[in-house]
Amino acid sequence: MIRDHLDKHGNGVRDLAFRVKDVATSIEHARKSGAKIVRDIDDHGSFIGATIAAYGDTVHTFIQRTRHDMFAPGYVNAQGGVEDDDIQFMMIDHIVA
Repeated sequence: MIRDHLDKHGNGVRDLAFRVKDVATSIEHARKSGAKIVRDIDDHGSFIGATIAAYGDTVHTFIQRTRHDMFAPGYVNAQGGVEDDDIQFMMIDHIVA
């Protein structure tokens, strides 16, 4: 999925995540407001998420975490490389929407 996005748009953000207090309430409010649900509630115990369509192929994910000592399921927190030190905010080409 991300490979297709990179091929189409180049480097960019496909999914903008928002931490919320209650994913179930957030996704239900979005649904009632007409949002298209891309991924319904996915409960991993300490990490709960759900995703809505935003515009184009961009999506927004609602995340509720009950344990902050763990990273998202299937991901690990990794130390950035030396090249990361050279990336600066002013290097962003443009922002859409």
